[in-house]
Amino acid sequence: MSADVHHTGTVESFHDNGSVSERTHLKDGLPEGESQSFSPKGGLTRSARFREGVLDGEMRIYDEDGELFQKAAYAAGELDGRMLLYTEGRLVAMLNYVKGVRDGEFVIYSELGDPSMRMIYRQGKPHGEALYYYPSGNLAKRAKYVLGLLEGEATEYDEKGGVLERAFYRKGRLEGERRRYHPNGKLKEVAVFKEGKLAEAVEEYDESGNLKAPVGADGKPTQSRISTFLEKLVKG
Repeated sequence: MSADVHHTGTVESFHDNGSVSERTHLKDGLPEGESQSFSPKGGLTRSARFREGVLDGEMRIYDEDGELFQKAAYAAGELDGRMLLYTEGRLVAMLNYVKGVRDGEFVIYSELGDPSMRMIYRQGKPHGEALYYYPSGNLAKRAKYVLGLLEGEATEYDEKGGVLERAFYRKGRLEGERRRYHPNGKLKEVAVFKEGKLAEAVEEYDESGNLKAPVGADGKPTQSRISTFLEKLVKG
């Protein structure tokens, strides 16, 4: 599509087969109002609204089968508001933007239409509580982000709500104890981290809660924190 800088009215461009590829209304040579794009077969592939030459309003993008793929809100040429993503007509994700930056709730949906992940963005980064779900809808994981980095407690659950893992983060790195549990609820493993690195021997437990031989960062059995402490007491 080529346009005179002073042209006002509807202009069209064409595919090689002669079908319309794009139809846009111009005002003083700039897109104004609705603009549409089409496939060589005539199917709508995009519809958008412009104001003074920039996107302003809703834009919709369609796949090859004519199904809605994306719906997004624009203001003054930037994403501003809600964006919805679809596959085969099914909603798969919802995002929110403020002046071109992701900000607000972000949700991913399962095939059944229920949330499989839900989190909050601030200034383009995850910030706040993040929740992950099983296909059944039961909670699978809970974590917290501060400006894109994991912070504080992160807990993973089984389908029945039992705790599988509980860990702590500081500025995106594991810090302190990480505890893992057997499906029967018994303690399975205790590992201690400092600035994201394993700081002490890993203590492993069987399904009855009995302590196995601890394993160090090199993967070799080593003394547990308890046995090391008792040994020091004996030696004085």
